[in-house]
Amino acid sequence: MSEKVELPIQETRLYRRLNIPNPKIFEMDVPLLLYKGRVFKLAESQKDESYIKVFDSVLGFEEAGSHAAYEVDYFKNEGNISALNEAKRNFIRSLLAGTTREERKLFYGLGDHVLKKIEKHYSDLATKDRTMPYVGKGQIRDPSRSMFSKLQSYERVLMLDEKLYDLLTMPEFLEKFRRSFEPSFFAELQRIAARSEPERVSAYLTSNVSRMNEKALPLVRNKIWHSKRSCKLFFDGVYFVPNFRGSSMFLLDRYKGLLESKVKSEAINEHLLSEVC
Repeated sequence: MSEKVELPIQETRLYRRLNIPNPKIFEMDVPLLLYKGRVFKLAESQKDESYIKVFDSVLGFEEAGSHAAYEVDYFKNEGNISALNEAKRNFIRSLLAGTTREERKLFYGLGDHVLKKIEKHYSDLATKDRTMPYVGKGQIRDPSRSMFSKLQSYERVLMLDEKLYDLLTMPEFLEKFRRSFEPSFFAELQRIAARSEPERVSAYLTSNVSRMNEKALPLVRNKIWHSKRSCKLFFDGVYFVPNFRGSSMFLLDRYKGLLESKVKSEAINEHLLSEVC
């Protein structure tokens, strides 16, 4: 039996962050709606089929491209290429520090081994959240698979003022408060919420306060609709409730991690595989 050869590379170095450019969608100084692989920006026009009402302003949504197209441009953009190549060189330099060519050649299949570790690490990061099911009326379709699409639970989000909001249908939002309602009333409420405007759902809640926990009423109703100054979002044939998740920088960090995995894989293919094969 051949003697086992230890991996001549410190594994933690595989997962160190790289200094790479931000994706374009995080450099766009406008609110964005990310939905089914497509990017939409708020616009004064096109308010008929989809819109968002915030206080007294009503804005439409204008398609600004797809994640797949942005990613192609990201890796081909001349302004990014030099930074990405520098990141590759720094990654390989750090990865191989303290090892010799002879040591690396003793580990059969080193390049493939490292690639598999990187792929698994970033795959686990991308899929640790629950996927948000498709709930629209089919007006918007995912044009093609992208790296962004691997990020579960970001299938429909709103980015506004560096904050991230999940776009929940009214039934999904009400589900968070199921225990606050009588079971029979909750079933009725879900049926109404699935086919009604926010104003009607809010009025139905107010007129049935005796069938719910009174403390829950303002928490639920005020998010759905409380006055003419309430937020109202209609998109892909569905009313959504923007539900605050956190800073959009968290999404940026997760997404850049996937872009980094591609940069690292390319660096290994260009430098390490050719050396040890």
